[in-house]
Amino acid sequence: MRKEEQHQQKRLDILQGFSELIADHGLENVSIAKLAKHLSIPASLIFYYFKNKEELVDEAVDYVL
Repeated sequence: MRKEEQHQQKRLDILQGFSELIADHGLENVSIAKLAKHLSIPASLIFYYFKNKEELVDEAVDYVL
């Protein structure tokens, strides 16, 4: 898998995990820390792919739709 494909796959994995947590707990109850724990990755890795929670929410909406 090429580096760009790996990058996109990791972004999708994060979006999927975020979407699952939102479905289970609601958006207000999901933090970056909870997402990182759910995915067993450091929170800093999430911030590598998404600059903040707002960007993650925006892209998760697109992902779900």
